[in-house]
Amino acid sequence: LDHIHRHIEDGTLSFIIGAGFSTNISTKFPLWGDLLKPLVGELYPACAGGKKELQEREVQRIIAEKGYLEIASEYVRRKGYHEAMDLYIEKRVPYLKSSGNGEYGLFLGDNLIDDKLYLGCHKKLLGLGVKHIFTFNYDNALDILAGVDVAEELDRLQMHVKETNNILKKGGAVGR
Repeated sequence: LDHIHRHIEDGTLSFIIGAGFSTNISTKFPLWGDLLKPLVGELYPACAGGKKELQEREVQRIIAEKGYLEIASEYVRRKGYHEAMDLYIEKRVPYLKSSGNGEYGLFLGDNLIDDKLYLGCHKKLLGLGVKHIFTFNYDNALDILAGVDVAEELDRLQMHVKETNNILKKGGAVGR
C-alpha cells in the first residue's frame, strides 16, 4: 500500500477500469454475461426454444464454452460489420445523465431507469488524482462525473439553439 500511495502522491499511478465497475452505481448496469444472454439466443436458436430453465442452462453452457470474446466475434462475423456489436451494446447499456443541479439519472434510451444512484466509488476514484484512468466500458459514468462528456455539452448547446429558434419564430424574425 505504501508503494501505491507513493505513486499517487507522485502522480505516476494509472488505473485500468473494467466492466463491472459501474455496477457500484446501479445494478441496472449489466455484466457481460447478462449482456450476452439475448445475443447467444439470437446466434444459437436452439437456446430460444423449450423451457426457460433449459434455455438458461444452454445459454450458460455456450457462454462458458466459447467465452465472451468468441461470442462477440461470432456476432460480428455473422452481421458482417464490426459496428454491429457496438450498436448491440449501446442499445442495452444505460447511460448517466446530469439534471444540471448535481443530481443524476440512469437512462436507457429516453427512459429513466434508476434515480437512486451511488456515485461514491467513481467519485473516490476520480478524486485520487491519478495520472490516467483507462476504461473499456461502454457506459459514460466516469466521463460524466469527471466533467469531460462532450455529448452532454452538445445536448445543452442543441437545446439552446432550439430555444433561440423558437424565440425567433415567435418574434417573427425568421425569414425576414
